[in-house]
Amino acid sequence: MVVSLREFIFVTVGSVVLSVAILAALWPWARQPRRLLAIGLATAIGIIAWNTALNLTNATGLNVDSPVLGLSAQDVGSGVAAFLITLLVLRFVTERAEPASRVLGASGIVGIVTIVVDLFG
Repeated sequence: MVVSLREFIFVTVGSVVLSVAILAALWPWARQPRRLLAIGLATAIGIIAWNTALNLTNATGLNVDSPVLGLSAQDVGSGVAAFLITLLVLRFVTERAEPASRVLGASGIVGIVTIVVDLFG
């Protein structure tokens, strides 16, 4: 198993809770409950999809920490997947009328938070 169940749960729950908390605290636009729910669900789906794919393909080489920042491709991939799924859900499903800068900003925060949480997970 590339990603342990403990790490899987920690990163998913930690990323969703921290992302939603940061967005709600710092950005009035994101404070609508429906919007926060969409962001949380999209974040979880992205993380789960990426890590499940790694486990199914036994991609152990992607879970090796680099000497520079201690990040692995698995850590970065979790953030990128959370960013992309959140961006797609907000842009094309729930927030079509919103400016792209808001959707991109919220998705970017989700991606960065997920990478940081995964680094420590």
